[in-house]
Amino acid sequence: MYKKNFVSISFFDKDIQVAELDSSKKKVLKEGSILLPEGIIQNSKIINEESLAKVVSLGLKKLDIKEKSVGIVIHELTTFNKLLKIPKLSDKELDEAVRFRFQEFYPDTNQEMVLDWKIVGDLGSQYEILALAVPLDILKSFIDPLESIGLLPLVVETPSVSVLRLCDKQTVKLIIYKGSEKTLLTFAEGPKIVATSVVSSDSPDGFIVNTCDQIIKHYSNLSLEKIYIAGVGITQNFISLLSETFKKPIEAIKIHDIKNKSESDLQKYMIPFSLALHDPTEPKDEFSINLLPPNWVKKYEDIRSSNEIWTLTLISSVVIWACFFASVIAFALLASEQVNLQKEKEKTVSSLLPQDIVAQIQEINFLSEKVIKIKSASDDPNSVVNKINKLKPDDVQISGYHIDFDEAKINLTGKSTNLASLIKFKHDLESDPDFSGVDVPLSSLGSQTNLNFNMSFKYKTGAQIQTPGKINIQ
Repeated sequence: MYKKNFVSISFFDKDIQVAELDSSKKKVLKEGSILLPEGIIQNSKIINEESLAKVVSLGLKKLDIKEKSVGIVIHELTTFNKLLKIPKLSDKELDEAVRFRFQEFYPDTNQEMVLDWKIVGDLGSQYEILALAVPLDILKSFIDPLESIGLLPLVVETPSVSVLRLCDKQTVKLIIYKGSEKTLLTFAEGPKIVATSVVSSDSPDGFIVNTCDQIIKHYSNLSLEKIYIAGVGITQNFISLLSETFKKPIEAIKIHDIKNKSESDLQKYMIPFSLALHDPTEPKDEFSINLLPPNWVKKYEDIRSSNEIWTLTLISSVVIWACFFASVIAFALLASEQVNLQKEKEKTVSSLLPQDIVAQIQEINFLSEKVIKIKSASDDPNSVVNKINKLKPDDVQISGYHIDFDEAKINLTGKSTNLASLIKFKHDLESDPDFSGVDVPLSSLGSQTNLNFNMSFKYKTGAQIQTPGKINIQ
């Protein structure tokens, strides 16, 4: 799981909902709404990016949210989704086939788009694939204002994906999420989004139910099994009308993982909470979906890693300078003590025994040697981290470093898309003269794909450094 706090931002026409969970994903640290002045978003599209950046920046300050890594939920109406059936091909050929087939349904073939897809079903000789696309200019209008205020997007998805995540993965279901402005209707078969529709939340209950009925009748080859409801403003009359019309079980969506919020808060902020429960560091493959292009994801991950390394370097520098100043103070105290001893000697009055002086000198010498050793190890961890990153295959993601300078030992945690990449990473480390004793526990090799792994090894240059201390990079 993603070890740092992760902020999810969900866009609506009149406000933005923000939520931050702790690293356990069970406690809400912050949540709130940022009101949007008129003219920033119209018809679900960003009109004034500069004003949006200022409003979001001020809103996050008021909510006291300092975390920079974010996930984004953009308007459903700005995206296009399609369920496709594609013959089983290699990953590269499958990607090309999905993009080619999707152009048949995309409303403007001349408009540059961002598309991602995932396999949601296996039909024997074919895959069922959910394809999701958004025009590039619209995506940039959401991303650029956030980037301009220092935020680092990791994942982009739609409200229908967010609410479907909280439902069962088997039944044919109708999901009704009622927000303060819009009501989202999602018709899904297991993990597959079949159709979505957005209507005004001010619409009469009968109109909303009739729209649901039209969707279900249009896909008459699927038999509705269950209805999920969520959001705010759902009345008993509306539930009764659904029950009378469809005569199917009706269930309220629950978020069981979060323990410190009331049910009304969980319903109000359900979409950002759902995204916050998602793991944004999961490997990009044919079973996951993210509308943020891969090169953008890598760009923001590199920025985040650089910030973490800079912070680590700053902390190391502070420790070294603190020890240096402690040594200076110790020498000053020694000089002062020597002056006092000299004066007392002249008066033939000695208040300090020789063994006490020797003990103080030994203590000062120990501090001096410690400072010299720290300064001799002035090569900060950047060289170690950078060298490991150069040896790491693209399919391997490192989520945590633990550098123990006492033992000259490095522990890594992370995730690999496949076993072959993890084994290659191990061999590359073993082949490098600066590393030795590479060890990957057998428990990390238990499957062929999506392996969570732990790895430890010695760093030969670090073995010469006897500086006490341990450094973690998460």
